[in-house]
Amino acid sequence: MSVDVARQVVTLFHPRIIAFGDRDFRSEIVAVAKDAHAEVYVDRLGATDGPDGWRAAVEAGADGIQTDHADVLLRFLRTSGRHD
Repeated sequence: MSVDVARQVVTLFHPRIIAFGDRDFRSEIVAVAKDAHAEVYVDRLGATDGPDGWRAAVEAGADGIQTDHADVLLRFLRTSGRHD
């Protein structure tokens, strides 16, 4: 997805949540979503489905993370102070 397409999507549809895969989860696209007050969800399945991938996603602005390891992700978020 290009920045222009992301802007068109938020202008036309005003989404409350925008979900991304690895290819489109880029800072300039996340910024468009955040500027539109949309929550950002990212797919971290596969090679990025672990603490390093989760940390990078949260630091890049993800509000939600799709994972095959929800229990481990929850523990990670709690121990890193990112979830109560």
